[in-house]
Amino acid sequence: MKTIVKMSFLLLGACFLACTNRKQDNVKKADVEKAGEIESKNSGENGGSPSETFSGEEASQQPSMETVWFGEDSVPFENATLIKRQTEFSDFATPLAIGDKIGIIEDCDVYRTSNDGGFGKSCGKLKKGSTVYYLYSGKDRDWICFVDEHGMSGWIKPSIPFRQRKYTADDSIIRKLWQKDGFDLARFSPDGKTVAFHRWDYRYSSSQGISVCDRVSGEELFVSEAKPYSRIACAFSPDGEYFYYVKDDKFLMQLSIKDRTQKNLGSPTPHQAAINDGSEFLQSIHPLPDGEHVLCGVYYEPWAMCNVKTGEWIYKKGGDFMWANSFAFSPDGKYIAGCAGNPTDICVWDMNTREIIWQKYRDFGGDLYYSDDGKTLYVVNGSGIASIDSKNGEVKSKTNIEFPYKYRINDWEVVPKKDRVLYAITEENQGEYDSVHGLSYLYVYELSTGRLVQAEHIEDEGKKIEDLELSPDGKYISIRVKDGTHVNECHQIICAVNLNKKARTIPAVKRDEEERKNRDFLLSTSFNAGWWELSFYPDGTYGLWARHDGTQTGNWFIEKGRKGYEVTFSTPEFGGKKEPYSFTNKYDLQVEFPGTYPVCPDYEDFESEGSIGAFDDGAPVLQSNRPSPAWKKYYYMGEDVIKYPGWGAKDIKYLHLLENTKMRESASVNSDTVSMPYYNGDEYIKDRSVVFAGQKIHIIAATERKETIGEKTAPWYLIYEDDHTYGEYSEGRLVWVFGGYSVEIGDSSGK
Repeated sequence: MKTIVKMSFLLLGACFLACTNRKQDNVKKADVEKAGEIESKNSGENGGSPSETFSGEEASQQPSMETVWFGEDSVPFENATLIKRQTEFSDFATPLAIGDKIGIIEDCDVYRTSNDGGFGKSCGKLKKGSTVYYLYSGKDRDWICFVDEHGMSGWIKPSIPFRQRKYTADDSIIRKLWQKDGFDLARFSPDGKTVAFHRWDYRYSSSQGISVCDRVSGEELFVSEAKPYSRIACAFSPDGEYFYYVKDDKFLMQLSIKDRTQKNLGSPTPHQAAINDGSEFLQSIHPLPDGEHVLCGVYYEPWAMCNVKTGEWIYKKGGDFMWANSFAFSPDGKYIAGCAGNPTDICVWDMNTREIIWQKYRDFGGDLYYSDDGKTLYVVNGSGIASIDSKNGEVKSKTNIEFPYKYRINDWEVVPKKDRVLYAITEENQGEYDSVHGLSYLYVYELSTGRLVQAEHIEDEGKKIEDLELSPDGKYISIRVKDGTHVNECHQIICAVNLNKKARTIPAVKRDEEERKNRDFLLSTSFNAGWWELSFYPDGTYGLWARHDGTQTGNWFIEKGRKGYEVTFSTPEFGGKKEPYSFTNKYDLQVEFPGTYPVCPDYEDFESEGSIGAFDDGAPVLQSNRPSPAWKKYYYMGEDVIKYPGWGAKDIKYLHLLENTKMRESASVNSDTVSMPYYNGDEYIKDRSVVFAGQKIHIIAATERKETIGEKTAPWYLIYEDDHTYGEYSEGRLVWVFGGYSVEIGDSSGK
């Protein structure tokens, strides 16, 4: 249900990682180390009130009685019970929370990245008696990233003794009520009085799989037949009288909570199930607010809607929007918003006409939520929160959420009325099996601002949060936890949750706008490195990944060079060994790790937007996987071309062939023709050098120049043509066709 996107995030939009050069024009070179020191007039060994000062240009500041925890009932750090380091946990209590203060009780060096070697030069010091804000730990919890009250940031080793406040269960925002073993998905009724579960082991082995329980006591009220096969999707009706689920992947079932009877509402297009080789058909279930219709995400279609009273199905078919998982309905009932992973991300339809109002392509996959006034559409995913104008799709704001490397986002839930987003994440350890993992956490943010409210540890080490479900009023939560021993060992823990805590503001790390732009670009972008994919993580590590060759990891930091900002890579580590690595990119340039390369977020060519290494219009070392904008002129394959929109864009264009047209290697009648096979469903043509009349093919680009051939004057079009078998080994390639024997159309239906 949840669309997990790559972890390229920012913590509260402000908390970045490594310590950077803070040199001012009037600061001498000899003062650089001094500028990184945080001194204290009083040690504060016993939890006193140290007066922190920042040496250098910053003036002394007396700290306020700011609370260490996130909420109105917290204890000020100066009055807290301090311990050297908390290692034991009580249920639902965080030992060291993001935004917490830690007290430094010995002088220690500060580093700009979490690394023992390679980048080992200290960039400053923390003095005994200092207090700083904790951001997060390194991937092996052997480093701590911090920020102080003045915006200085860096890394220290937690082996250096420090003090933190002692936490108890009283600090938690959740309270365990009861637990059910072996239960899979949970759904709260609209009034929050009952909870419907799906039994994990009933998915295949039994017909009785829906368990309806009393929320207060946990008593099982009744168990009903359910056979979802592989796709599990379920939901309560708005009035709580019915429970809907999918049977055998393609039939919508209605269970009456009152009399416990079931009704098969059928499948929207049963013939489709045979087309897709047994793939899931009904993707998700979304009862409409009117109580009469249920909208379902449908495999290979945008959606299908069932009138539960008449059993009639209506559906939106065709176009370039498929496999939607998340939907939202405007408060006035006029619009449906849907989100899918392929080939586009967000569509908004008029409820009456079922026509697309607007469509967003890429970068916005996630779960959708309308604001109470219907003016804003929130998109929540693994990278953060986007606020979009619901009428036209224009982005109002985007808050990135930063999670450390090796943290896996398993689920998230949103309560718009409480202005809250809850993320369930697991701190994964490196191990051969999924059962090897670290701690699980619950992170709570404000939906409207993206500010952190609470972060806390769930259960004990060795257990992993897999799924969250919140009651509509935001007062109760069901947390699915696995202990990793067996596939059926999943437990639903029902808790009371307090989402009324105030958001916590963490001091912003000082960075100039150009540095922030370059860091954001690296953290939000993956790079194509031939067989390898390069990704950056917010804790200062990078991953160089290949499907068959595993993952190499190392550290990185960014700082200003002579021409602009540059990223420096450490020696990569693979299989416990550190050794240099190099490969040749598509421009025959050598890419080396370790190494230093310029960062170029403004680089642009026909294929990509942004690169590493392209100063002075040189060839990039690594190009980003971001597509460059459409409707701009680029130099490509020896031609100045206009790039057309990609798949899923609202203004996508197709070439409708009116006559058989030759396929060429380049945009010229003197170019060699291209030959490829073709299968039209009845006849297989081994070699053909033309695109057949009647075909409608997506346009990739068109030459800026026009050519006259015979009596026809037109540009050349770049298209992707294949053999149309749709088989596993279908072949295709980019080819050029002269546009004099075709017309552009708005969609593949010919409109």
